[in-house]
Amino acid sequence: VTAERKPNQPNILLITIDTLRADHLGIYGYTKIKTPNIDKLADKGTVFTQHICQQPLTTPSHASILTSTYPITNGVEKNNVLLTDAEITIAEILKEYGYMNGAFVSAFPLNAYTTMLDQGFHHYDDKLIVIDYLPGLVPRYLAGLTVIRNFVLHLKVMGYVERRADET
Repeated sequence: VTAERKPNQPNILLITIDTLRADHLGIYGYTKIKTPNIDKLADKGTVFTQHICQQPLTTPSHASILTSTYPITNGVEKNNVLLTDAEITIAEILKEYGYMNGAFVSAFPLNAYTTMLDQGFHHYDDKLIVIDYLPGLVPRYLAGLTVIRNFVLHLKVMGYVERRADET
Protein backbone atom coordinates (compact mmCIF):
# COMPACT_ATOMS: atom_id res chain seq x y z
CA VAL A 1 0.00 0.00 0.00
CA THR A 2 1.38 3.36 -1.00
CA ALA A 3 1.18 6.11 1.59
CA GLU A 4 0.54 9.76 0.84
CA ARG A 5 3.62 11.93 0.86
CA LYS A 6 3.69 14.29 3.82
CA PRO A 7 4.22 17.99 3.02
CA ASN A 8 7.39 18.20 5.16
CA GLN A 9 9.17 15.33 3.40
CA PRO A 10 12.26 16.57 1.56
CA ASN A 11 12.76 16.34 -2.17
CA ILE A 12 15.46 13.85 -3.12
CA LEU A 13 17.67 14.16 -6.19
CA LEU A 14 20.26 11.50 -6.92
CA ILE A 15 22.61 12.29 -9.76
CA THR A 16 24.97 9.59 -10.97
CA ILE A 17 27.53 10.44 -13.59
CA ASP A 18 29.63 7.64 -14.99
CA THR A 19 33.37 8.29 -15.22
CA LEU A 20 33.32 11.74 -13.62
CA ARG A 21 35.98 12.39 -11.02
CA ALA A 22 34.63 14.14 -7.93
CA ASP A 23 37.79 16.22 -7.69
CA HIS A 24 36.85 17.80 -11.04
CA LEU A 25 33.70 19.46 -9.70
CA GLY A 26 33.41 22.96 -8.29
CA ILE A 27 31.79 21.66 -5.09
CA TYR A 28 35.05 19.87 -4.25
CA GLY A 29 37.22 22.89 -5.07
CA TYR A 30 38.07 22.38 -8.75
CA THR A 31 38.27 25.67 -10.63
CA LYS A 32 39.39 24.80 -14.17
CA ILE A 33 35.97 23.55 -15.29
CA LYS A 34 32.77 25.32 -14.24
CA THR A 35 29.91 23.17 -12.89
CA PRO A 36 27.43 25.85 -11.77
CA ASN A 37 24.26 23.75 -11.77
CA ILE A 38 25.72 20.92 -9.70
CA ASP A 39 27.32 23.54 -7.41
CA LYS A 40 23.93 25.26 -6.86
CA LEU A 41 22.26 21.94 -6.03
CA ALA A 42 25.08 21.11 -3.61
CA ASP A 43 24.74 24.48 -1.86
CA LYS A 44 21.13 23.65 -0.95
CA GLY A 45 21.53 19.93 -0.32
CA THR A 46 23.74 17.32 1.25
CA VAL A 47 27.15 16.64 -0.26
CA PHE A 48 28.82 13.34 0.48
CA THR A 49 32.59 13.34 0.86
CA GLN A 50 33.20 9.61 1.18
CA HIS A 51 32.70 7.77 -2.12
CA ILE A 52 33.29 4.05 -2.46
CA CYS A 53 32.63 2.33 -5.77
CA GLN A 54 31.44 -1.25 -5.22
CA GLN A 55 32.50 -2.29 -8.71
CA PRO A 56 33.98 -0.20 -11.55
CA LEU A 57 31.16 -1.04 -13.97
CA THR A 58 27.96 0.90 -14.64
CA THR A 59 25.23 -1.71 -14.04
CA PRO A 60 26.71 -3.24 -10.85
CA SER A 61 27.48 0.19 -9.41
CA HIS A 62 23.93 1.40 -9.97
CA ALA A 63 22.44 -1.84 -8.64
CA SER A 64 24.50 -1.32 -5.48
CA ILE A 65 23.47 2.34 -5.18
CA LEU A 66 19.78 1.55 -5.66
CA THR A 67 19.68 -1.50 -3.34
CA SER A 68 22.40 -0.64 -0.80
CA THR A 69 23.88 -4.09 -1.35
CA TYR A 70 27.13 -5.46 -2.73
CA PRO A 71 27.31 -6.94 -6.26
CA ILE A 72 28.06 -10.38 -4.82
CA THR A 73 24.87 -10.09 -2.74
CA ASN A 74 22.49 -8.68 -5.39
CA GLY A 75 23.93 -10.84 -8.21
CA VAL A 76 24.72 -7.96 -10.57
CA GLU A 77 28.46 -8.39 -11.02
CA LYS A 78 28.79 -7.19 -14.63
CA ASN A 79 26.99 -4.90 -17.06
CA ASN A 80 23.56 -5.83 -18.44
CA VAL A 81 22.74 -8.42 -15.78
CA LEU A 82 19.18 -8.48 -14.48
CA LEU A 83 18.51 -7.35 -10.93
CA THR A 84 16.05 -9.85 -9.44
CA ASP A 85 12.61 -8.90 -8.18
CA ALA A 86 13.72 -10.12 -4.74
CA GLU A 87 15.98 -7.07 -4.41
CA ILE A 88 14.29 -3.99 -2.98
CA THR A 89 15.32 -0.67 -4.52
CA ILE A 90 15.29 2.78 -2.98
CA ALA A 91 12.69 3.71 -5.62
CA GLU A 92 10.36 1.02 -4.24
CA ILE A 93 10.87 2.24 -0.67
CA LEU A 94 10.32 5.88 -1.62
CA LYS A 95 7.16 4.90 -3.51
CA GLU A 96 5.81 3.34 -0.29
CA TYR A 97 6.37 6.69 1.44
CA GLY A 98 4.35 8.56 -1.18
CA TYR A 99 7.17 9.86 -3.33
CA MET A 100 6.75 10.18 -7.09
CA ASN A 101 10.01 9.18 -8.69
CA GLY A 102 11.66 8.97 -12.06
CA ALA A 103 14.95 8.09 -13.66
CA PHE A 104 16.48 9.52 -16.81
CA VAL A 105 19.11 7.30 -18.35
CA SER A 106 21.81 8.21 -20.85
CA ALA A 107 23.57 4.91 -21.51
CA PHE A 108 22.72 1.34 -22.49
CA PRO A 109 24.16 -0.38 -19.36
CA LEU A 110 21.22 1.13 -17.43
CA ASN A 111 18.52 0.08 -19.91
CA ALA A 112 15.56 -1.41 -18.01
CA TYR A 113 15.07 -4.51 -20.16
CA THR A 114 18.69 -5.61 -19.70
CA THR A 115 19.02 -4.66 -16.01
CA MET A 116 15.62 -4.39 -14.26
CA LEU A 117 16.92 -1.27 -12.52
CA ASP A 118 13.57 0.39 -13.21
CA GLN A 119 11.97 -1.43 -10.25
CA GLY A 120 9.83 1.00 -8.27
CA PHE A 121 10.16 4.00 -10.57
CA HIS A 122 6.98 5.70 -11.76
CA HIS A 123 8.85 6.82 -14.87
CA TYR A 124 12.07 5.34 -16.29
CA ASP A 125 13.24 7.15 -19.42
CA ASP A 126 15.75 4.83 -21.09
CA LYS A 127 14.75 5.07 -24.74
CA LEU A 128 18.04 5.08 -26.66
CA ILE A 129 17.48 3.03 -29.83
CA VAL A 130 14.49 1.76 -31.84
CA ILE A 131 14.31 -1.58 -29.96
CA ASP A 132 13.55 0.38 -26.77
CA TYR A 133 10.21 1.57 -28.17
CA LEU A 134 8.80 -1.92 -28.72
CA PRO A 135 5.97 -2.96 -26.36
CA GLY A 136 6.05 -5.14 -23.26
CA LEU A 137 8.73 -7.78 -22.92
CA VAL A 138 9.68 -7.73 -26.61
CA PRO A 139 12.85 -5.64 -25.98
CA ARG A 140 13.99 -8.03 -23.22
CA TYR A 141 13.41 -11.03 -25.50
CA LEU A 142 15.25 -9.39 -28.40
CA ALA A 143 18.12 -8.32 -26.13
CA GLY A 144 18.62 -11.98 -25.24
CA LEU A 145 19.21 -12.93 -28.87
CA THR A 146 22.90 -13.06 -29.76
CA VAL A 147 22.45 -11.33 -33.11
CA ILE A 148 20.60 -8.40 -31.48
CA ARG A 149 23.07 -8.20 -28.58
CA ASN A 150 25.97 -8.08 -31.06
CA PHE A 151 24.17 -5.39 -33.07
CA VAL A 152 23.58 -3.27 -29.95
CA LEU A 153 27.21 -3.74 -28.88
CA HIS A 154 28.27 -2.60 -32.37
CA LEU A 155 26.05 0.48 -32.00
CA LYS A 156 27.61 1.12 -28.58
CA VAL A 157 31.12 1.00 -30.04
CA MET A 158 29.97 3.43 -32.74
CA GLY A 159 28.60 5.76 -30.02
CA TYR A 160 24.90 5.36 -30.89
CA VAL A 161 23.62 3.76 -27.68
CA GLU A 162 23.89 6.72 -25.38
CA ARG A 163 22.59 10.25 -25.05
CA ARG A 164 24.37 13.45 -24.19
CA ALA A 165 23.48 14.93 -20.81
CA ASP A 166 21.68 17.88 -22.40
CA GLU A 167 19.43 15.44 -24.31
CA THR A 168 18.66 13.45 -21.16
